[in-house]
Order: sequence, then structure tokens, then C-alpha cells
Amino acid sequence: MVKRLIRKMKNSGPHPNVYTYTMLLKFYCDEGDIDQASNILLEMELNGIVPNAVSYSTYLHGLCKVADPEMVLKLFHKMKEKHLPLNDYSYNAIIHMLCRREDMKKALIIFEEMKACGILPTVHTYSSLIYGFCKQCHFSKGFALLEEMASVGIKPNIICYSMFLNGLCKNQEIEIAVRFFHKLAALGFDHDEVTYGIIIDGFCRNGEMAIAHNYLNAMVKNNLVPDIFCYTSLIHGYSRCGCLQEALNIFIVMQENGIAPNVITCTILVDAFCRDGLIQEAFKFLDDMLERGIIPNVITYNTVIDGLCKENKASEAWSLFHELVKRGLVPDNVVYGSMVDGLVKQNDFKNAFELYARMTKDGIQLNAVTYTIFIHGLCKNNMTHEAMSLFKEMISKQVNPDTIAYTSLISAYCRSRNMKKAWELFSTMLYSGLLPDVVTFTCLVDGYCKLHQMHDAAKLFGEMARMGILPNVATYTALMIGYRNSCDLNKMLMVYGNMLRKGISPDMVTYSALGFIMRKKE
Repeated sequence: MVKRLIRKMKNSGPHPNVYTYTMLLKFYCDEGDIDQASNILLEMELNGIVPNAVSYSTYLHGLCKVADPEMVLKLFHKMKEKHLPLNDYSYNAIIHMLCRREDMKKALIIFEEMKACGILPTVHTYSSLIYGFCKQCHFSKGFALLEEMASVGIKPNIICYSMFLNGLCKNQEIEIAVRFFHKLAALGFDHDEVTYGIIIDGFCRNGEMAIAHNYLNAMVKNNLVPDIFCYTSLIHGYSRCGCLQEALNIFIVMQENGIAPNVITCTILVDAFCRDGLIQEAFKFLDDMLERGIIPNVITYNTVIDGLCKENKASEAWSLFHELVKRGLVPDNVVYGSMVDGLVKQNDFKNAFELYARMTKDGIQLNAVTYTIFIHGLCKNNMTHEAMSLFKEMISKQVNPDTIAYTSLISAYCRSRNMKKAWELFSTMLYSGLLPDVVTFTCLVDGYCKLHQMHDAAKLFGEMARMGILPNVATYTALMIGYRNSCDLNKMLMVYGNMLRKGISPDMVTYSALGFIMRKKE
């Protein structure tokens, strides 16, 4: 309607003025269409219409929602240079944006500037700052702001208190949260469903389910009705503690009290079934969800897919993956990662690479986890060439390989006795800043031992100590077998003695190597 009015004014008059343009600017900003809003500002200037403080403030507020902070601050400084009057609306928008991005240093600079200009901060200003400090676990600074509010006569509202309480609970500062909760009550603050829900969730996150229940009972005693957030917190808490039956009991009570479960509640229970290995029950619960009209989301499906893959039921997971796609849901990297992991573990590289092709086609960039799953599986199946191709692709797409990816390839080259390639990868790994682990070193030590290159094997073994990596029984045994095969039994026994002095118990492979000496003596 606003756009039609402006168009009509342009065509037949009267010509749009600063007020009508500002209306259009607000329309585009509310729609989140900053490109069009920017065009309106440009058009105003081209038509000789000078944007006023309201025009700039409207545009600034729109930018804060979607744009880069540097772009917002550039406009803010431009407004100051033009001596345009800035109000609390403009300052609050910038402070809110910076706090959401956890740039508290810049947020405080703007906050102090706001006060220096004689513009009084509002409850919204303080709420944004408290939120930002709580996200960064700077609770003392958040509390100081609550005290500052009281000192300047601004009464904190439920949002301020809830943000502070929520920040404490989410960061497991439950004791401080409880003291603050009761302090509010002592000051005459009436707790509502929100604050009770936050404290209940805090205890559930901490696994203190009995105390969480006490607060639920207190809530009901105060004539407050627990909402879906409270019940879901309890269900999640019991599920994480491995108390599936208690979680199901809460689920029943919740419905008896007229609270309908949502997809989050149901997904938590599906996950609990899967973690207990009750895959069939998880499937049945999925069917119940659909009957209730609760549509499973990507997270729900991934929970079951991951559970099936962990139970080595990749074919069933594969069917469920296709159902997910059929329902119009878009698999994310987590779903693909779970599915690839299940297929690779069952050596089903045909379907695994079909998934890889699908991801590429859909424009989904493989992350480090998915690449590593592929590389590790291929290396275990002696498909080193294919693994190396993926490794090179990974680097070309600027996805940084981790220690597992490097070690998988190093192990594969060591097994094929290509120590030159294994050493090249090891050197690249060190150059990239990654620290090898005991498995990496053991692969290399074993590789050199199998080629009777005992000098290189012993040198690497010594390098482990220099880097603070403790050899394990596999490392010691590999070196022992190397010396045995090189007919240096004295050094073999010396390594064995060192292993025992370090408190490392021999395994069956070690005893087998020692048996060779016993037979030799006989």
C-alpha cells in the first residue's frame, strides 16, 4: 500500500517529501529488505530531499537487524558528523546489535557516549548489556548493571531479571542463581512461570532432578501452571541422567495437565530411546508423533539415523534417510555425517559415495568430521588412493584436516611400507601446527621397524618423550618386535624393561614376542 502511494505521488503528484520517503524506508526496513531501503536513501539524495533524523534512525535500526556492525557504525558516525539528533531508539538499536554479537567493548563505548550526550539509558539499554555480559559469563558486570539501574531510578523488569537468571543457569552457576532467585522474592518480586522455568531448567541441566521437582511443586503451590518449557526441561533432565521411565512419566503427567508436547519434547524422548538402544521403541514413538500431528524435524530424524548407525543397522538408517528427503526436509551436515559414518563402518562405500555426490550436487560443503569419516574408512579398507584424493580435496576447499585424518593416512602408508609418503604427511602435519598423538607415532615406529630401519624407529621413539607424548603398550611392543626381527635381543629386552618400569602392563602381542626369546633359549 505504501509503495503504491509513493508510485502514485511520483506519477501524478504531489511529489513525495521526506515524510513519505521515511514511511517507505520504514516499510523496507521492517521487511528486512535493506538493499531497497538503501536505494530509497539514495533516491532521496538524488531528488534533493535531505533525510532527517527519523529517516536515518529508521534506516539505522533496519541495518542493525541484518547488516555488518562496521557498516552500522559507519552510518552512526555519519549521522553525528551531520549533527543529526540521536535518540535512545538509535543508541539502543546499536547497543542491542553489538551485545548480540558479544562485542561488549564497543557496546560499552556506545553506552558511555549515550550517557555523555545526555541521553538517558532505558530498561531496554540495560537489558541488552546484561544479556551480552551473561553470554560471556561476566556475571559480576551484569549484576553491577542491575545495581546501576536501581541507583538511577530505573526499575528492572522481568526481562532483565530473567536474562540474568538464565545466564547463570546456562553456565551452571546454579548456586548463585538460587541465591539471586530467593533474593528477588525477598525484595518483593513475584516469580512467574518464566523465572520458575529457568531455575527448574538450571537444576535439570545440573542433573539435580529432586531439587528441580521441589521447585516445580513450589510453583504449583503458588498457583502457577507449569508450561511446556518446564515439562520439557524435566524430560530432558531425566533423559540425560539415563532415567527414561521417569522422563516418560513426566510426559504422561504433562498431557494429563492439558499441555500438548511439541517436536522438541518428542525429539528428546526419541533420543533417549536411541541412547538406551531401544531403536524399535524409538520408531514406535515416531509413529505416535505423526498420529498426534507432530511432524518430526531434521534433528528428530538424525537422532534415529545416528542410533541405527551405532547399532550397525545402516540399511535401516538409509531407508529412514530417504523418508526424510521424501518428506521435503533438507538433510544438514550432521545428518550426512551420521549416515556416512554408518555406511562406511559397514564398508558400504557405494552408498556412501552416492551420499557424497548428493551433498556436492545440493551444494552442501563437507565438514572436517565427514571428510575424516570417509578418509578413515577408506584407509582401513586399503583404499589409500581414494582416501588421498579426498584429503587433497579437503585441503583445496580450505577444510583443515585433523589429527585423525592425518593419522589414518599415515597408518595406511606405513602398512603398505611407503614410509617416504608417511613421513611427508607427518612433516606436513607438524608444519600445519597439529600435534601428533601416540597412535600417529606408533604407526610410524611400527612402519620403520617392519623395514628394519631401527635407527629411524628409535629416533622417533625418543622424539615422543621430547614432545611429551607417552608411548603405550602398542608402541613399546612394535619397537620390541622390530629389535627381535633385527636379531638385537638385548635391545628388545631393554625396551621391555623400560616398559615395565613405566608401569605399562604387557598385552598378548607383547607376550607373544617374548615367547620367541623363550623358544630361542630352549
